[in-house]
Amino acid sequence: MKMSINNSMDESSQISGYTTLEWVLCFWQKKFLIVITTLIFAVAGVSYAYYAQSWWTSTAVITTNKARDIRIFSENIDNLYVNSGVGGLVSQALDEKRLLRTFVNYFNAYNNKLEFLEGNKSIKSDFINEKEKHDFLQRFIKRINSEKVGNDSQVLYSLSYTATSSIKSHDLLSEYINFINEKVNKEVVSSLKSDINNQMKRLTESTVSLKINAEVKQHAEILKTDYALKIAEAADLKKPIAELGNSQIFNIEIGTDGLKEKSLILHNSKDLALFEPQIDIAQAQINFLKDINLEKAKPFNAYRFVKDVSYPMSQAYPSKLIIILFSIIFGFSVGCFLVLLKLKIKK
Repeated sequence: MKMSINNSMDESSQISGYTTLEWVLCFWQKKFLIVITTLIFAVAGVSYAYYAQSWWTSTAVITTNKARDIRIFSENIDNLYVNSGVGGLVSQALDEKRLLRTFVNYFNAYNNKLEFLEGNKSIKSDFINEKEKHDFLQRFIKRINSEKVGNDSQVLYSLSYTATSSIKSHDLLSEYINFINEKVNKEVVSSLKSDINNQMKRLTESTVSLKINAEVKQHAEILKTDYALKIAEAADLKKPIAELGNSQIFNIEIGTDGLKEKSLILHNSKDLALFEPQIDIAQAQINFLKDINLEKAKPFNAYRFVKDVSYPMSQAYPSKLIIILFSIIFGFSVGCFLVLLKLKIKK
């Protein structure tokens, strides 16, 4: 029984005609080959890690801005909320969550990335000709990213920009965030201008309609007054008579003197608001809207930093340590393989 166990152990300790001890001695004898091969690959790995293009990723985390900070936008807009009829439109346009969604959508937009990269001086210096430009920009566009993080209770987005140096990734991410924020500001101003113009158009149309109604009422009042004057003259009622009251169709109780003056005023009156008071209200709203100067509005941030743009402390890729370790392991494996190959040839 013991002999069979020993035989099986001897057989397992032999590989391709060599015992484990012989393998160890063989590798030891050829250790210089293994060491040299390992060193060659290690040097190659170090050289590649040193000269290979390194990439650095700068990040920032943003969330919705505070309402009071966004309201700064409207502080210098005179009469914005006073009887202008656009207060609700402004509140909707400056909704914090809506602004953040717009910012993130603009941040991810391909055309915005392309516009930023094409107009950035530091990026322009990295490509030489137009033929190289397209491929270069396509690679860089993929390195501008955003990702939703956190839970439903707090809306958080992580923004990242990968560039060829720590400083460059930080600066370009900061510049791109400002670039997008300016676009959001312009979009809000443009949207409000459109809303204000639509409101003015609606009020102008309403004013025209009110003036037509006022002219009809004025004409009807003139006819009634003239008829009442004729009746009063026929009745020889020159002075007001209180007992008649004003329940008659033609109010002759003020007498012919009063009716003549009333008729004169009605014929000469240009103030249609006497017959439609809403005309003055609508006109006041139009004047308020005309006085709104969106160019005076202070710019605002559509976001708030939870984590400001940071300088990356280590490069994103390639990892120099991993490259060197992989080169050493690969070189050692190649050295061992060469030893085995030489033994195979000799055998």
